[in-house]
Amino acid sequence: IYPLVIGFAYLLSSEVSPSIWFFYLVFKLQVFYAAYNNFDTSSTGVAYSMGPSFVTYHEAGGVFMAVAWLLYAMRGHLKTIWRKAVHGDRDVNDDREPLSYRFAFFGAIVAIIGLYLWMTLAAQIQPIMALGLLAGALCAFVLVSWLVAQAGLLFVTQTYSAAHLMT
Repeated sequence: IYPLVIGFAYLLSSEVSPSIWFFYLVFKLQVFYAAYNNFDTSSTGVAYSMGPSFVTYHEAGGVFMAVAWLLYAMRGHLKTIWRKAVHGDRDVNDDREPLSYRFAFFGAIVAIIGLYLWMTLAAQIQPIMALGLLAGALCAFVLVSWLVAQAGLLFVTQTYSAAHLMT
């Protein structure tokens, strides 16, 4: 029993708190099952991992599926951004945004291309590895940002890195 977690769960919304408890129990069942069946649990994940590395792979799969769901749910808004950024649609109003949709869209494209070029040319990373690292990192950043915005969590991290998954 962790009093800190109980207090933290009390402050969370009623939609978020049960899922945290449920997936914590699923995590503990996975670790118990692995120990019972003599799986190699000596290697741990990266960052703030609490358990064996196979659990971090489950988390990474969940992150990729959650980002796919987020992109699907955002498809209408992404079409709006595309219309404003690429076609200059005057019906789309982005005056209340911190950056214009055009600047944010093309800035993101330039930044991703710049990262890819740096990784392949300066860091000598294989091109397919660089794409995987960028995709994994972007998925993690999108989901962590969404979790902070939706759940109001103060500190969120993932227990894997894109490099860990690629190797």
